[in-house]
Amino acid sequence: DTLGLFSPQPMTTYTLEVVAPEGHVITGEVTTPPIPAINGEGLPDTLEQRKPFTLSWTLDQDTRTAVWTHALNYWLCGADQYAIMPANTREWTSEVENCSDWYLGEGNEPDSILIEVRAMDENYYDYFVRYGSEDDFSSFALGQGSSTRSVGVEGGIGVFCAIATDRIYRIFKP
Repeated sequence: DTLGLFSPQPMTTYTLEVVAPEGHVITGEVTTPPIPAINGEGLPDTLEQRKPFTLSWTLDQDTRTAVWTHALNYWLCGADQYAIMPANTREWTSEVENCSDWYLGEGNEPDSILIEVRAMDENYYDYFVRYGSEDDFSSFALGQGSSTRSVGVEGGIGVFCAIATDRIYRIFKP
């Protein structure tokens, strides 16, 4: 969609057909996941590195999710965490990282932290998570994947997939 008019809807199946000038046809199908909704009221405004916090969310169906946390302005020990959750999970608890051996320079002041829950369709999960360790490339936006595997695509190489994301921001104190 080069005009920015396409607005995908949750739990909807989409198909794709690409016809090359020489007549080669590539097709794909994806069902978008439901949009997760983080329970922000259940999370304090300020999180502390030495205290685990529990994040919960709602989701309209059993879909695999990923939880990702990341300090926004500079590196903070314990702020960057990532977890793949089973399909029926709606809660995640952070891990407390031992930061006693880390340099306490720039990362010693509180920072904003991004907390994100991503719901993944099966194509995304298969391409980037299940087979992610067999990768050929790494993408900042998508993660890792393969240039020789095909998931959700017939007649070509690649992936036709979807994620749905909710995110919140909090203060993170080292």
